[in-house]
Amino acid sequence: MNIILYFSISIGIFFSVLNFYLSFIDNKENKASGIPIVGSLILFISLFFINNYYLFYIIIIFILMDTGGIHWFIANIVYNNYKK
Repeated sequence: MNIILYFSISIGIFFSVLNFYLSFIDNKENKASGIPIVGSLILFISLFFINNYYLFYIIIIFILMDTGGIHWFIANIVYNNYKK
């Protein structure tokens, strides 16, 4: 069970970092967010199965960093609504 949990956490972190890289660091004209929701969803589900507090907070940081997550989507909608 531990190996599957750590593998899923590493996959979720990979997708989160990929989304962040494609949104902010890669300087192309059309900014894509990579694979939306997958990284954040995997990491969110894994939060319920870990017992290490340090790993819990690291996962929270990666969830917040994932620009393909639902929280960035909602923030973007609110920002564009109030920008008009």
